[in-house]
Formats: sequence, C-alpha cells, structure tokens
Amino acid sequence: MLRFYPEGMRAICASALIIAAHGIAGAQSVAPDYSKAYSYALRCFVAGGAAMPKADVDTTGTALRAAREHTRKAFDTVYFMGRKLGYADARISADLDKAQAVEMRLMVQSPVYLARTKTECVTLGLM
Repeated sequence: MLRFYPEGMRAICASALIIAAHGIAGAQSVAPDYSKAYSYALRCFVAGGAAMPKADVDTTGTALRAAREHTRKAFDTVYFMGRKLGYADARISADLDKAQAVEMRLMVQSPVYLARTKTECVTLGLM
C-alpha cells in the first residue's frame, strides 16, 4: 500500500495536471493524457536513480536524501497514474523493471539524453 504525504500528493497532482493539460512541450490537450504522464513518471524514476549522488562524495547526506525524495515522488506518480489507467500492480512493476533496463542504458550511454530527461523531470516537479 502506498503512503502519500501531503506535499508529495501535491507534487503528484501538480505534475499530473501539467502533463495532462499541456504536455511537456506545452501543447493543448482536451482530455488528460494519463498514459503520457505515466511514461514521463517512469523516465523520471529512472533518471532519479541515474542522478543519485555517490555516498562517499556527499559527506552530509543532504543531496542523497533529496535525490531519494525526488525518486520516491516519481515512483508514487508511476503508481498513481498506473492506477488511473487501470493497471494492476504486476503490470506497473513490470513497467518499472522494463524502464530501468531500457532507460538506464540510454541514460548511461548518452549524457545528453540524461540531461534532457533531468530537465523535463525538474519541470514536472519529479526531480
């Protein structure tokens, strides 16, 4: 069972509304596009893991805690959007696994792709 914290829930709703109403490029949409929101949240979850600071570099742990919080917001958004789409937990878990396998490889191979994804995720409030 997921626990939604008040500020986390606001971030999830804000992200969902931004994506659903305007999309990442600002295009107008008539109906909420939960599928697009779900896809972005999956990418942001993986990007959060890829951008996680090394424990030995972050001596205070502040950056690591912040990165984990952002990654958790993306994870919660994946489940929230998945539920809106009617997906079962098994489907959502499989999609998370697939995104980690595919997206992480792309982010490691292309720093430009990782940077662009991080920028999009920051815009959406998921990073």
